[in-house]
Amino acid sequence: LGMITKISENKLNYTIKPYDWNGNADLDTLVDAWIQKLAKSTEYNPDSKPLEEWCDDFARGEIQNRYDTLPNIGSAVFSFVMGESAPADLLKAFSKNDVLRDNYLYQKLGKPGLFTENPEAKKIIDKIIQHYTVWQNPEDATGNVMNAMKSLADVKLSGGQVFQPHFAKVLISAVLSSVRPDLFVDYRKNRWNELAKQIGTSFMEDGEEDGVIAAAELAQSITKTNSFKKYFGGKYKDASGNEHLLWVLAGIAWVIRGGLDNVDENLSDVADK
Repeated sequence: LGMITKISENKLNYTIKPYDWNGNADLDTLVDAWIQKLAKSTEYNPDSKPLEEWCDDFARGEIQNRYDTLPNIGSAVFSFVMGESAPADLLKAFSKNDVLRDNYLYQKLGKPGLFTENPEAKKIIDKIIQHYTVWQNPEDATGNVMNAMKSLADVKLSGGQVFQPHFAKVLISAVLSSVRPDLFVDYRKNRWNELAKQIGTSFMEDGEEDGVIAAAELAQSITKTNSFKKYFGGKYKDASGNEHLLWVLAGIAWVIRGGLDNVDENLSDVADK
């Protein structure tokens, strides 16, 4: 679905190479067909709301949770980097976010006292945010995201357990999405695989550490389409009045992760008509 081809000095800019999404239809057409099919599904529109009304309400809880919590996580990370807050402040911010709260690692370690009593906790946080400055002004965002995940995998948890890569991806992707909402989305492979399948393309992941980057590229491509902006643009703003369509798509990806069973036609077939 494309690779990073250009990184500017002061802001990471993904230039997506052209990708033949399904051989016949362009991505905008596929996204339009996918959204309309979701709206016609009895699973995701049980009340048969008109398309425009459905778009106003669909995945609202998950989308709003990201708008409510990710700015606070970003602020908490910045304060921690600046030495102005304690690890416990990060846990408090994490605990409000649906993605992090549902993460197995948080459920295992995110108990009262974790970031004040557990000696491995600060090491985990330090490794999550050690690339913070580079994320702000990246020269090699891909490499630094991967290095952050690899360094987390070196952390030994209590009982001799290893910090599994998929735990690292969830934590780091959520932090990245809070710090750089213009570039990243919260990540679990099954969610983005399912979304890509529904739209009519494949979710490409070349290696164990590539998923966060691949999901970011896919999400940026989708949210830049006229169809996505037409149906879901202008509905959410943060406290500063900024819109983050990647958060909108991430919320949708969370909601549809179970599949789209109640659809009669193949999306790519519809898009070709």
